[in-house]
Amino acid sequence: MFYSRLFLLSALWRPHSEQIKFWIAASAKDAEMLSLARIYLRDLDLSNVVVTLEDGLELADFISKVKYPQESRAISFLAKHFEATCSELTTQNLRQLSADMRLAGGDLDHYEATLGSSSFFAAFSRCIHSSERAELVQLALPFCKFVNQRGSQTKLVASHLLQIVANELARQLNESGNKAEFLDFLAKQNLPLAAEQWEVLKRAVFAQTALLDAATLQSLLGLIVTHQVPSPNSAWGSVIQETLVNTESISKANACSVVTNVLRCNCPVANSLIDLLVEDFQELSANAFLFILTAWQDAKLSSCELEFFSSSSIISLEACTEKRLGRFLNPSFSDDSLLWVYCLSFFSVKKAAFFLKLRYADSQKTPKASAKAAALLCKVMINTNEFLPVVVHSVRAHAKSDLLDQEESIAVLHVCQKTGERAPQELVKRAAGRLGWRLVTSHSQGGAANLALSSNSFAVLLAGLSFVDDEEQLTLLKRLLQVQQLTPAVAMTVLRYTRDATSRTCQFTRAKIVKKLIEAAHKFTAEELSFTMTVLAELKIRDAAAIEHLLRELEIKKPSFKDVVAAGKAAKTLRLNSAFEQLNVVSSLHELSDIIPADLLTILRCCRMERRRDLLSFEKVRTILNTVDINEIKTSDLVLLFSVCASNVERRDSISKAMTVRDPVMRHDIDLDDVIDAFECAVSAPEIEGICKICTNAPQDLSEQHLMRLLRCAQRYSTTPNRFCRFVGKSILVLVSNGRLSPNNALLWTKFYWDHQIKDDSVGKCLVLRAADLKTSPPPDLHKTLQKAAKLYGVEKKSIKNPSRQSSKAKRIIWETS
Repeated sequence: MFYSRLFLLSALWRPHSEQIKFWIAASAKDAEMLSLARIYLRDLDLSNVVVTLEDGLELADFISKVKYPQESRAISFLAKHFEATCSELTTQNLRQLSADMRLAGGDLDHYEATLGSSSFFAAFSRCIHSSERAELVQLALPFCKFVNQRGSQTKLVASHLLQIVANELARQLNESGNKAEFLDFLAKQNLPLAAEQWEVLKRAVFAQTALLDAATLQSLLGLIVTHQVPSPNSAWGSVIQETLVNTESISKANACSVVTNVLRCNCPVANSLIDLLVEDFQELSANAFLFILTAWQDAKLSSCELEFFSSSSIISLEACTEKRLGRFLNPSFSDDSLLWVYCLSFFSVKKAAFFLKLRYADSQKTPKASAKAAALLCKVMINTNEFLPVVVHSVRAHAKSDLLDQEESIAVLHVCQKTGERAPQELVKRAAGRLGWRLVTSHSQGGAANLALSSNSFAVLLAGLSFVDDEEQLTLLKRLLQVQQLTPAVAMTVLRYTRDATSRTCQFTRAKIVKKLIEAAHKFTAEELSFTMTVLAELKIRDAAAIEHLLRELEIKKPSFKDVVAAGKAAKTLRLNSAFEQLNVVSSLHELSDIIPADLLTILRCCRMERRRDLLSFEKVRTILNTVDINEIKTSDLVLLFSVCASNVERRDSISKAMTVRDPVMRHDIDLDDVIDAFECAVSAPEIEGICKICTNAPQDLSEQHLMRLLRCAQRYSTTPNRFCRFVGKSILVLVSNGRLSPNNALLWTKFYWDHQIKDDSVGKCLVLRAADLKTSPPPDLHKTLQKAAKLYGVEKKSIKNPSRQSSKAKRIIWETS
């Protein structure tokens, strides 16, 4: 690279060029050499040594290599130099410039700063006029990469040069004698025609595409989809599909391949193409249809905001699949019938699971299946989430088979490790593939790799590796999580596959992946947003900013009531109720006719009293709560219903009676705030005793704040039942033993116990001793109460400090607390 332009350099610049090249070459061993080169450039009188355009181009290349500052004298000199010498620009200069830019990677800022004159643009346009199309594309590629990296931050130069190249390519296309061949060339290059810089070329391409015959169009579509998914030229694929449909030039025989390529091009499929498929569906093989379904699945995982099949098309294809399955279903359950069950699982998980269970659920013997059939069974089980033990046992027999390809190995790995048992090393290697395994054994970064797997298979692989705790698989998993295929939709799929897993590796995977979903929240449906919040709650990731962001997006999506319920449960688990209350739940109340009372109670549980009152102002809400059969709801919901219906005396009495015959709820099955709310609404001894009966396990988890709310309740009650005192006593003992009850609050409870002459020596003694730990003595009357309580509960008098003089501030604190 250095010596290719040597004969073009001026005599004045050549010795300086040689010196700088020497330092750049030496910097491979000693980075300090670049510092010498920068100092040399800084001290060099550029106006006397840089003479020709070639000198300036090499200087620009040096500036990039030695990392010379952008805001410098050399940059401003180069800008003026290029403007003065751009008339010398030749095709050879452009080739050299393009080569330098490719080597510079994305660091083109110095070119942006020096090539921005109108005279340079004019010279550039003149120079490329006679260039071949291949040269034009090579020249454009560095600028494409730069524009793609910088996006909206891109300055004028890169965009302007791309527009000039696009205009020239468009001119050559329009004047070409073989437009089909020219379009094939452009399709192979995979230029990002969707970018605004290529607008002129895109219009020319679309116009010429519409004039091609059917065979050429289908060939062109095949070329477009050979690139990555989603293709940057999806709009081009849409134009090809529209042209084929409008000219009615697609036969039934090639409808399958056209639909597959349209999906791989990331374009929604026209209904007329589906109609062609349906007409010839009886002759369609299961494998051919599976190609379509796999392309559909990958398209959905690549772009979650698009609908690739209309609802009517999905219904038609599902009906055809069921019909074909009925023809093949027989007692032997052949491979063909299993293929159609797999196809059906893309449309209806429940129906596919039914057919799978129909064959294997009652089987006493392990089914005999070939390695390929076992892999297919694995794919069906993964899609339906039905992992039948007898089938899983059969699959394990083929774990070491060398007849499986990579995607089949991934499915078998997933099923084998789903139960938590480690798969054989051979299977893991086949599933990861050559590139995946190389990521573990080399120091290369996974971010630059592409595994060439289908999106769903990649998700299945990540989930399969997460099911077991294995250091080697964890290393592979960490590298795979960096590759380009991990789109937000793939990340969502991995979370769904690992929903029930409990391994440490699985928790790591879910925590790593869920962050990607938060960044892409605007792309998801309401159900996916609420599911993401559920995952955050399961992982105990209490990120208030993330939850608030997801809730804002959820409100925009107009969620169903079930989505709101899921979001509410997640917010409640993470103790972020205030964020959830900002969500406009009222917009989802139109679905109340379909909602079950338990879900409505869940929403109420997630809201504070003010928000509850807003919801209870709706007549439909009150009707549901007042008419729900008390005998059919859970005991934990019964406690909440008691406080919600507190103003309805008749309803409250019936709930209170129901509580007296219910068994106590388990320790973690009831919300503590609901318990305290119920006590605050209770007015009679039977109501208080009913709440105490079913919440007898709650005191172990009450906080000090809960306990003080109970004190305010107790002070309001006309009579205090013994059951309530035992309920409170348990909580006091737990809090004091854990050091979570302050002496001030212990003193207030001591006063209550003394005033009501509660005969519970263990609790009373515990309270007196804790109250005696006050650093400042209480007011005289409280001190006397403490001494009397000490005598009542058998605490030695010397354990109680004598009152000392208090500051006014200490008195105020104690009296305000009391």
